[in-house]
Amino acid sequence: MTKPKIGSHWMHKKTCNKYKVVQIGYWEETLEECVVYVSLDDEKCWIRPLDIFMDGRFVELIPEYGYTVCRTNSRK
Repeated sequence: MTKPKIGSHWMHKKTCNKYKVVQIGYWEETLEECVVYVSLDDEKCWIRPLDIFMDGRFVELIPEYGYTVCRTNSRK
């Protein structure tokens, strides 16, 4: 499975909130890979399983275009 790059920016499709990926971590009990990301608005830190983060609910924001163009990431 593709992993988001640390430092990349993403937008949640439903809420349009923007986030920065700060780390890929592991859930303690299961060792499931998780994405650690921070809100660009209020700096709250969030953790979500990698497979859920990459299931299409987030789109990557491309900085070369001023974050106006998105790259979708849907699971096939």
